[in-house]
Amino acid sequence: MSRPSPFPEGSDEEAYYKDRKILVVDDEKGVRQSLKLYLDKIGFHTSAAESAEAAIELLEEGGYFLVLTDITMPGLGGLELLSYVKNLNKEIDVVMITGHMDIDYAIKAIKEGAFDYFKKPFLFDDVRTTIMRVIEKQTLKRKTIELERIKEREQIEAKNVAEFMITLAKIIDAKSPYTLQHSDRVASFSIVIAKRMGLNSDLVQRIELGAKLHDIGKLGTPEYILDKKGPLTLDEYKVIKQHPATGAEMVHPITSLEDLTDIIHFHHENIDGSGYPDGLKGDKIPLTARIVKIADYWDAITSHRPYRDPMSFQQASETLMSESDVTVDGEMLKLFLDSISERSQ
Repeated sequence: MSRPSPFPEGSDEEAYYKDRKILVVDDEKGVRQSLKLYLDKIGFHTSAAESAEAAIELLEEGGYFLVLTDITMPGLGGLELLSYVKNLNKEIDVVMITGHMDIDYAIKAIKEGAFDYFKKPFLFDDVRTTIMRVIEKQTLKRKTIELERIKEREQIEAKNVAEFMITLAKIIDAKSPYTLQHSDRVASFSIVIAKRMGLNSDLVQRIELGAKLHDIGKLGTPEYILDKKGPLTLDEYKVIKQHPATGAEMVHPITSLEDLTDIIHFHHENIDGSGYPDGLKGDKIPLTARIVKIADYWDAITSHRPYRDPMSFQQASETLMSESDVTVDGEMLKLFLDSISERSQ
């Protein structure tokens, strides 16, 4: 009897994952066996190991796209196994299985490269959802690489690459009603500033595109953080702070988008040096990133969020003015506020 497939028949995913495997690692026999039985039943090829040491032997066989591993095990733990997997093959994703007391370790694991985690006792539907998110991420990444290869072979227009990346960026915005069309609005506000500064049309267009892609690194941010209905914890904030560098890494290999990495990488830097990821200060922050910073900040405080209402025009203006030459460029801010004030009259 043939194995069922979790993918639509004839789809690219079905072909790609046909012979690829999931490795379940847990020292608890019941957890290990129940996960394997469930994953086999819904169509995945599954191996199981009772320790990190046994898992390493299996991983050497190759063919795995995902490892589900307990964090706390005798001998090598889940964090050590995560490090081994990432050194072996960065294309393999790792999801941590945690007990109630292991949450701090799970957050640490995400910062060190794990895709996500789920807590014991877990629901099989949640496990399946997490696996399909891993596959979605891997598919998007694979298609990005494939598209660049096509571009190199056939010299396709850079416009097609940009449209593809914008589609990926829209996936992030569409995940929540609170961020729907966020990147498009940030792009519109960025254009207002760039034109008011008298920048040439080519640069304005590049700033617009960079603004649309500014949050693309959030594709690698766990959904439980993106969808949280309240302020982030310190550890969650550390995870979210990784998205500018992650986004820049995604875009940099694409020749036609390479000049946008400054916007993506530095749009959370502050004029006083208190921003992230590099703590740049003043004019050391690229001009394009300073423009998008203001646009991003304005849209964030004037849009609905699950934990607060949007600010009025007056409140938002006063808030940004209080940040002039602290977090945002004061001269650019004045041009922006003058321009949108004129439009609102």
